[in-house]
Amino acid sequence: MQQGLQTLTALPVIATCGTQRPDEEQNFFYFPYLLRNFPWDRGFNAHYERAKAESNAWLHSLHPFTEKSEKVFNGWDFPYLAAVAYHGGSYYTFRSICDITNVFFLIDEQTDNEAVAVVAERCAMAMDAVLHPQKPRPRGECIIGEATRQCWARASAELPKVIIERFERTWKKYLDSVVRQAQNRDRKRILDPEEYLRERVDNIGIPSSVAIGEQLMHLEIPHECIDHPYMKAMMISCSECVTLQNDLFSYRKERLSGDCEYNSVTLVMHHMDLSLNEAVAWVADRHQRSLRTFLTTREKVLNRDGYPSYGPDLDRQIRIYTGVIADWIRGNYEWSWHSQRYFPGVMGKEARLTRRIYLK
Repeated sequence: MQQGLQTLTALPVIATCGTQRPDEEQNFFYFPYLLRNFPWDRGFNAHYERAKAESNAWLHSLHPFTEKSEKVFNGWDFPYLAAVAYHGGSYYTFRSICDITNVFFLIDEQTDNEAVAVVAERCAMAMDAVLHPQKPRPRGECIIGEATRQCWARASAELPKVIIERFERTWKKYLDSVVRQAQNRDRKRILDPEEYLRERVDNIGIPSSVAIGEQLMHLEIPHECIDHPYMKAMMISCSECVTLQNDLFSYRKERLSGDCEYNSVTLVMHHMDLSLNEAVAWVADRHQRSLRTFLTTREKVLNRDGYPSYGPDLDRQIRIYTGVIADWIRGNYEWSWHSQRYFPGVMGKEARLTRRIYLK
C-alpha cells in the first residue's frame, strides 16, 4: 500500500464525512476571512451580461441537461466566475472564456461518480476535441466531445501558437487528473491532506484557465518564461488556494449530500483527529501559507530576485501574467459567495455577513 493511502474499510469515519465528537454540536462552522489582506480587489468584466446570455444559450442548444438540471446549472452562474477572474479584453475572447468555463463544469458534472472506464472515455473525447477542433465528433458520442470541440474551435481561432500549445498540455494534465480521481474513488483510497493538494493542482483547472486568459490580456510569452520554477510555484500556490477555498465553500453542500470524502476538511478531520471547526482552522491556515508563497514568489519574479529579465516588453507581459494568476484567487472567492452552487437563495449574502455556515 502506498504511503498516505488507506482503504475505506480502514477508515470508517470517512464514510460519514467526519463524525462529530460526543461533546460537540457541529451544526455550523465559522467561515474564515481568507483574503482580508490580499492586495487584489474584486474586478468585473464589462462584457458579462451579453457573454453570459450567449454562452449559456450556446451550451443549452446542445441539450446537455434535463429541464430541472438546466435551472440548477443556470443558478451556479459560471460566467460570473469568468467575469470576476478576467476583467479586461475583447468581447470575443471573454465570450470564449465563458464557454470554456461552462465546459469545465460540464465535464465535472458528466464525470462525477461515474465508473473509471466511463470517465476515461469522456476525458479522451475532451482531449481529442482540443487537439482536433475541426474534426466532426462521432454520432451518438457523449455531449462532452462536441461541447469541447465547438468552444475550442471558436477560442483557438484567435490564439497564437504558444498559447494553444500551453493550453493543450495543461488541458491534458487536467483531464488525466480527472481520471486519477475516478481511479482513487473506485479503489476507495483516501489521500492524506498534502497528497490531496498535490493531486488537486492539476484537477482544479487553473493552469488551463490562465493559459486562455493570456489572450484576453494580449500576452504572448514564450514557454521558457512560464516554465521557470518560480512561475510554477506561483501556479501551484494559486491552485492550492482555489482548492482550499472550494473545499470550505462546498463542505456544507457535500456533507448534506453525504459526498464530502474528497474534501480537505474531511481529510483533516480524520487524519489529524480534529473537530470540524479545528479542521476549518487548519484549512484556513494552509490557505494562508499558499497565499504567502504566491505573494513572496511574485515579488521575487518582479524584482528579478532569482528570476531573469527577458527585456522590457516581456518583463511587462510577465508582470501582467502574474496578475492574471492572482485574479483567480480573488475571483474564485467572490464567485463562491455569489453562486447558487453552494448557497441557495440569499444564504450566501447572509453567510458572508455572519460568517456562519449552517450544516442543516
